[in-house]
Amino acid sequence: YFKYNQNVYSVYSMYSIRFKKSNIRFGARLEYTDVDGDFVTSHTKVKNSYATLLPNVQYTNRLTQITTLTAGYSKRLQRPYIWDLNPFINNNDSLNISYGNPGLGPQTSHALNTQLRFTKGTTFAAINLEGSYSGNRIMQYSSFDPSTGITTTTSLNIGKEFQSSLNVNFNTKITPKWNLFLNGSIRYLKVTNNSDKSQSNSGFGFDMGMNTS
Repeated sequence: YFKYNQNVYSVYSMYSIRFKKSNIRFGARLEYTDVDGDFVTSHTKVKNSYATLLPNVQYTNRLTQITTLTAGYSKRLQRPYIWDLNPFINNNDSLNISYGNPGLGPQTSHALNTQLRFTKGTTFAAINLEGSYSGNRIMQYSSFDPSTGITTTTSLNIGKEFQSSLNVNFNTKITPKWNLFLNGSIRYLKVTNNSDKSQSNSGFGFDMGMNTS
């Protein structure tokens, strides 16, 4: 049994400068988060509040009549979910115990992206390159106690994450009534434990899809 309340207040502003073929947009969002939780069953209260400034910048340049280049930077915020905070101990399996962390903080990340877009008639194509970094990613962390044989799992701001991706999108009308959409992406991800640099993992992933109507 628990009571949980989260309020988010924000104010944001944007300023844009236009040149002949290009545009620069500066923006910022100031957010204040107030969390008030009472996990009655486990006699634990959560009281946490924090303010976060989230700036963003975007540059757009029309290279030709059919080609546009954009580049940007943004800071992003991910708040802990309630199951990450709930200290209730799940011990249905006595050898694998899990519980949330009431002291968990938010996760912030910095993202850079650039995109090249082609538009001609009813055909659109885009190539997007993006990279992001987070030094306090929220991750599930498991530890094993050899003396008891018990593995405990909880959430911690323990991950350092670097992610990059290349995305391609293509959309065209083959006939006035026939539309075709193709997309695909390849990603690279590396995550390291801030408390133990020897614990690290990385790898590639990809996906592709087609839709026609």
